[in-house]
Amino acid sequence: MSSESVEKLIEAAKKKVPDPDAISDGYDMTFQWIGKKLCKIMGYKESELLDRQVTNVHSDSQEHARKMESEIFTLSEPTIKTVPVKTKQGKLIKLKMKFFPFKVDGNPYMTAKVLEVTDG
Repeated sequence: MSSESVEKLIEAAKKKVPDPDAISDGYDMTFQWIGKKLCKIMGYKESELLDRQVTNVHSDSQEHARKMESEIFTLSEPTIKTVPVKTKQGKLIKLKMKFFPFKVDGNPYMTAKVLEVTDG
């Protein structure tokens, strides 16, 4: 994705939440942008997560993770969910996040804001 496209996504996401932590594609659930805060929490560099499916960092089974992500990506209103995540170092944590659906050029995206981090 070009830097211009990413900037367009970030600007659209900021209309939903002033300081987003991540943006994911609504079709294939891949990270399109990840903020420094979320990278630090999970122990990854942004380049390690870009274009990877969101379900790759879930600590739950892939089936459960896909089901939860499918529910999140079909939302039409902002919602809060707690997401079990495995950090790069293997630590299990739970991220309480607020998810905001939005569209850019007719394509669905989801932005998320971390509200709380707890041990999982």
